Amino acid sequence: MRAGVGRALRLRLAAAGLGHLDPMKLVAFWAMGLGLAVFALVKVTGLVALGLAALFLGSALSFELLVLRAKARQTTLVSVLPQICESLSSAVNTGLDLQQAFADLAVAGPRQTRQSLAIFCSQLDEGVQLDVALDWLKVELAQADADQLIELVRLTRTSGGIGLAGNLTRLAVQLRQQSALAGELAAKQGWVSGTAKLALATPWLVVMLLGARPENAVAYNSPAGLAVLAIGLGVCLLAYGIINVVSVTPQAKRVFA
Repeated sequence: MRAGVGRALRLRLAAAGLGHLDPMKLVAFWAMGLGLAVFALVKVTGLVALGLAALFLGSALSFELLVLRAKARQTTLVSVLPQICESLSSAVNTGLDLQQAFADLAVAGPRQTRQSLAIFCSQLDEGVQLDVALDWLKVELAQADADQLIELVRLTRTSGGIGLAGNLTRLAVQLRQQSALAGELAAKQGWVSGTAKLALATPWLVVMLLGARPENAVAYNSPAGLAVLAIGLGVCLLAYGIINVVSVTPQAKRVFA
């Protein structure tokens, strides 16, 4: 189970553009920062229960920020991958070497992928084997459709490039259709779940403001006040879990990850 959680964390970090970093170091850095923030909140407000709530809510917020970064990055990649496929297909049709085609994309291709492709090409120039460089690029892009493109390029080593141009063109058409459908789903689902999650944070902002008054702080730190805040935290976490389950949209799995 721990291995499954670790793999899920690595894939999530990779999707957010953090795939080349050590997950354990990132988690340790995040835990240290969150702990300091909670300690400062308790020190300022004097509300221990609010600090504990902030610990859980801060964890949820960190997860949300990671998910939002990953979604934004994946959406960007899906929008530019068809153009990359078409450019590679044109290069193959004109007899241009694939490495040179990638080098051209690193200079004149979509802005969002130029840096990644430039590093990929520099690795090939330095003598790194194609399979190793492609594996690096797969971790860098961390997207299911990009995995298909990379594996398609990898197959050219054994097939000699036969049918590559046609396959790239078909992949571009497929990606454009998927991008249009995903955009419609995201537009309908995103604002609903985002508003619902934002509403969960509102009561805690009210608690923090009310806790600034000494008499309210004493009430919140009493056994009854702690019980009320604990119940509220439980309800919020339950609602957060339900929102995440209900708002899930179908995502392509990274079969070639």
